[in-house]
Amino acid sequence: MGSTTVPKPYAGGGAILARGGTAALPLIRSESVSGLLVTTDSGEHWRTVLAGGIAWKNLKRGPESLVLEILSDGRLLVGEEGGRYWLAGDHTNTAFRELKTPTTFTSLTVHGTTLYGMADATTATYDLVKGEGLYISRDGGRDWRRHQ
Repeated sequence: MGSTTVPKPYAGGGAILARGGTAALPLIRSESVSGLLVTTDSGEHWRTVLAGGIAWKNLKRGPESLVLEILSDGRLLVGEEGGRYWLAGDHTNTAFRELKTPTTFTSLTVHGTTLYGMADATTATYDLVKGEGLYISRDGGRDWRRHQ
């Protein structure tokens, strides 16, 4: 087990996320996320993801709201809490597709290759949220089922 240094121009970026041979680092500029620095070969080669289907300009809430997860198969999930989400088509993480969710999720996370989305109130009120509950997708976000 060893370590790999992040390329110097990006060493001061956001928090790095790593799993298996994949690692991703958000590129932060002017208090917003403008892309990712990604490796899929344990740090041998790094590349930037500035497009690939992700609408970076639509991430309005800043780096603190960024959702960045790595599925067990090496694919990246990118998005914003309470906003839009994109999933990589394969482990190369070069092309992403936007997830169609059944409702607005206040959080989205992964376990293995299963996606878990939660719709809930963001404040301590007793008001119900439209579509409130836990949703599960086992096919990359194509179909969602509500957990009972």
